[in-house]
Amino acid sequence: MDRPINYDSISIVTAVSPGNYLKKFERALLHWHQDELLNSTQILIYAHESIYNVITYLVAKYGSKYKRINVVRWKRKNALSMKDEMLSAFIFGTVRDVKTKYWIKLDIDNQLKDKPIQLPDNWEQYCVIGTKWGYTKCKHDTEYDTKGHWLNRLDDFCDTVPDFYGTKPLFPKDIKEVRYGHKRYCSFFCLYRTNFTRHIANILNSYNQGNMIIPSEDTTTWYFVTRLPGKRKVYYGRFKHYMSPR
Repeated sequence: MDRPINYDSISIVTAVSPGNYLKKFERALLHWHQDELLNSTQILIYAHESIYNVITYLVAKYGSKYKRINVVRWKRKNALSMKDEMLSAFIFGTVRDVKTKYWIKLDIDNQLKDKPIQLPDNWEQYCVIGTKWGYTKCKHDTEYDTKGHWLNRLDDFCDTVPDFYGTKPLFPKDIKEVRYGHKRYCSFFCLYRTNFTRHIANILNSYNQGNMIIPSEDTTTWYFVTRLPGKRKVYYGRFKHYMSPR
């Protein structure tokens, strides 16, 4: 893109849970600073409370290469799983802690490629910028056997919420395929308007007791931005040109 980015308008947000993600975080910390975008914006790291001290130690050890980096202790009451708990940080944590107009969800297992990360031209006009994807796959879900497919659960929930009045469900009832094909984005690298995330958090706080509907942040945000009334522009890019989740 030709126009310089106002880095003060963007925050980078990632999350680290126990187990294999600790090694992935250390690896990411050692090389993310090489990209101009990642090293010019505020970085927020949500660390599960059980590994908070380890994460702060690693940031103290390697974080001097970054301009602005902070660790936030994360614990979520009533979480159904570690995945549910940590993914909730990308909705409820960001609306509490992010002060910029935009924020980027960056998965901790991303490794940079040779090309510097580029946002699309006129990126500020979009509500969401993600990577083009072709299916939703339910995984690591303790409620799948009793409550069914994520897309049906999102349909059913939004049917009861006033914000969605006048809209119709997006999917057929009783989806049987664990992996269901449809147009959407994935969010290993995904830019959001913070006000849109705040709208999602407000809905979940008001109508779902502050809990996630399903253990998937990007499926939830894609569904909301697609079904909510009003025009919200979504950019479907190919950010695997710049990084690869591993």
